[in-house]
Amino acid sequence: MFGSMMARQNKSKSSPLYDGHFYYKESLIITTKDSELQLATLLSIVTSIDLSNNNISGGIPREIANLQGLHFFNLSSNYLSGNIPNEIGHMVQLESLDLSKNNLSGRIPLTISSLNFLSILNLSYNNLIGKIPTGNQLQTFTNLSYIGNPELCGEPLQTRCPGDNPTIDDGVIDEEDMHKDDDHGGIWYFIGFAPGFVFGFWGFKERKALLNARSGFPDVDRRLSSWKGDECCSWECVGCNNITDGHPIPGSIGSLTQLQHLDLSHYSFKGEIPYQLGNLSNLRYLSLFFNKISGQIPASFAQLRNLQFLDLSMNSINGDIPENIGNLRNIQGLFLTFNLIKGVIPKSIGNLSKMSDLDLSNNFRIVGGIPETIGNLTALQNLDLSDNQINGKIPDSVGNLLQLDVLRISDNNISGLIPHTLGSLCNLSEIYLSGNSITGRIVEFFEQLSRCRTNNPLSLYLRDNQFSGPFSSHFERLQRLVILTLVPIN
Repeated sequence: MFGSMMARQNKSKSSPLYDGHFYYKESLIITTKDSELQLATLLSIVTSIDLSNNNISGGIPREIANLQGLHFFNLSSNYLSGNIPNEIGHMVQLESLDLSKNNLSGRIPLTISSLNFLSILNLSYNNLIGKIPTGNQLQTFTNLSYIGNPELCGEPLQTRCPGDNPTIDDGVIDEEDMHKDDDHGGIWYFIGFAPGFVFGFWGFKERKALLNARSGFPDVDRRLSSWKGDECCSWECVGCNNITDGHPIPGSIGSLTQLQHLDLSHYSFKGEIPYQLGNLSNLRYLSLFFNKISGQIPASFAQLRNLQFLDLSMNSINGDIPENIGNLRNIQGLFLTFNLIKGVIPKSIGNLSKMSDLDLSNNFRIVGGIPETIGNLTALQNLDLSDNQINGKIPDSVGNLLQLDVLRISDNNISGLIPHTLGSLCNLSEIYLSGNSITGRIVEFFEQLSRCRTNNPLSLYLRDNQFSGPFSSHFERLQRLVILTLVPIN
């Protein structure tokens, strides 16, 4: 059990970007206070780095502390100089730390006493000074961990120190310094650790951390030359595991009731979504994008009343969209694309009046009509229902979606006429109606579109339908039209 956790929050936060059917995100991890959770495993990839016996010079980069899943870290027998960074105390999974036989100077940071799993420590033969920190695991090491540093004093060395009470000069960091902006545009949040449990979801960030660490080592001309590309587990001197691959999401995450942001995308999780996630009543962001998750959307998700963003895309989720999804009244982005979801779009979807992005595309098994309640989503900017088996006509209520920018309902079984209300949506820049059975003349549609007083480019995809009648004379007035497809694909 632990009282709280630590994570790094990037100052520049970007929203998910939409490009066709794929979403690209910048991960953000926000942690909580006063949480109790026992995680059996740390969801990290890089577990060991051994760069010993090289010609590495310069200082130890602070960015190395981003690798919070690291168990073994060896930089011995190099030419490193400068201080041991205080941030090394954040690497709470470390079991072995060897910085011996370098030219490191300054004091041993007090934060190193927070490494509760540390069983091997070797700081010998450097130029370290001051009092050796005490507490926790540091009490278990002998003088062999510190010999060869003439200016070190205190237990377990025989050299006595002038005073007994460590000060900030002895490696103590005060609270103000701990919350100070670092040099890399971020803020470190410290809320303390208890032994053995830490909450972290990394992966892509670890590769970035490794590259940042590499750039911090000058005069590297040998073993770090392989540190490039995306496959960081193939880099020399880097050891990895893949403990998330094929494992279910631990239900114990549901104990983090103060959690606001949870991003588990790209981790190859399998199994069903644990119902315990519904206990995260303060959650605002949840992404399980691009895993191997199956099963249904838990009914307990209806309890996530503060949720603003939900992305379950690129999985194998099946079953119906739950009717109680209408309880998520603060949702702004809902992405369920590329799954195996079936059934109808529930009428309760109309309760989500704050939603700006709705993507149910590429499930191929969603049936029934587009509910009239879709017109209640007056904040909607992007609507994608393409590549399903939706039938019936486009409801007249779409005319209420005055903020709509992109409409995609192509490759369904839509029939009937284009509602005249659709032509009054002057904010539309892309309309995808291809691959349906829409009938009638499109004269009125073009007439309505030509009345819009805007110069924003417009793209119309109307191929593979059953339109008839003469071509509209109002077509010539659509000076903002940049793409028009009407020809069927044979």
